[in-house]
Amino acid sequence: MPTLTITIEDNSPLLNYDGFNWGGSLDDNMASRYSESTFTRTSITSAQMSFEYNGTNVQVYGAQRSNHGQYQVSIDGTLLDPQNGNAGGDGNYKASLYRSENLAQGSHKLTLSNRDPDKWLDVDFVTWTVVFGDPKEALVTNTIDDTSPLFHYSGNDWSPFPANSGKFFAGTGHSTFTFNATASLTFVGEAISLYGQVTPNGAPYTIELDNNPPTNYNASRVESYQMLLYHANNLGGGNHTLTFRCTPSGSQLCALDYVNVYNSASNPASNSPSSGSSARTGLSIGDVIGIALGSVAVAIALVIVALYVIWRKKGGTLFGRHHQPAYATVSSFGPPMVQTPQAISNDSSASIPPPQSQGGSVTSPVYSRNQLRTTGSVAPFHTPHASQEGVSDAFLDRGT
Repeated sequence: MPTLTITIEDNSPLLNYDGFNWGGSLDDNMASRYSESTFTRTSITSAQMSFEYNGTNVQVYGAQRSNHGQYQVSIDGTLLDPQNGNAGGDGNYKASLYRSENLAQGSHKLTLSNRDPDKWLDVDFVTWTVVFGDPKEALVTNTIDDTSPLFHYSGNDWSPFPANSGKFFAGTGHSTFTFNATASLTFVGEAISLYGQVTPNGAPYTIELDNNPPTNYNASRVESYQMLLYHANNLGGGNHTLTFRCTPSGSQLCALDYVNVYNSASNPASNSPSSGSSARTGLSIGDVIGIALGSVAVAIALVIVALYVIWRKKGGTLFGRHHQPAYATVSSFGPPMVQTPQAISNDSSASIPPPQSQGGSVTSPVYSRNQLRTTGSVAPFHTPHASQEGVSDAFLDRGT
């Protein structure tokens, strides 16, 4: 089956925390050793991180440090043996705290709990795997930017000029401060990922897919751009409609960026991307180079044939029979072009033809950081910019 491995950072709205707080370089000199230099942490006994997802196996990453203690994982209600997160020296970073095995595709719930009082536990990032469709087929990704006519925004609720728009994919985004502002998208696909901004003044929002009950999320996180706000998979055939609803209070905001729609290669939707979208498949570098070189070779052959035909029509000389050579201009194509100054000014048939051009170009897609670690999918770079607003004073005394 097409396999999609998704990675989300610790500040993703898809992760729910109880008793945790954000950490970063302002209060921890080891922050640079974490992914994106951010982490979410706790020293409270029984504080918990939970993650509900649709897929197969899941893996949680964090740090093992001298001031860390025991933690415990529960997967689908089964409580596993406690694990030790303690490590000497500078510690271990981006370490696997838990990795599931042999989970079937479907709905799962993972919880991670702190066990030791006054000992730390932190989360760096989480990955999980999704499978769908035919096992022999490639995965095709259609990227739909927020400016596509496929997006429908409610009334005048949304601004197409969000703050820091340069940090959004393709430099465009839509933002709103309006309660109950909606954005909807109808698509054909087997899976979908929605990306946008999270920030300390991010608003709660809901996602409704088709006629299913809405799911609640919150974009109030350490600031990041091109962040995964929602994902759903194994949707089945036909049209689907995703509706995003912003529910801010005060100065809270929602900001949307783009959508990735995933299909198996045999799905007709993967062969005819909708208006405003760009389709990307898994062509190898060798395939791309071969196509480009083949195009160049054909172009050169056509130019040579054209020049030969002109040469024959003019009786064996390309620029007229009666002019003595005065200088030669060597073209990239065919024989040297021989001319005299008089021929150029007085004989229109002897004018030098426009320079020929040749070549092919290979356009590289833009990738998102969240999908940089995605197997079987392509998508744009994500470069979040962290802000440490809202870090509680209770955590400023953390040691290294």
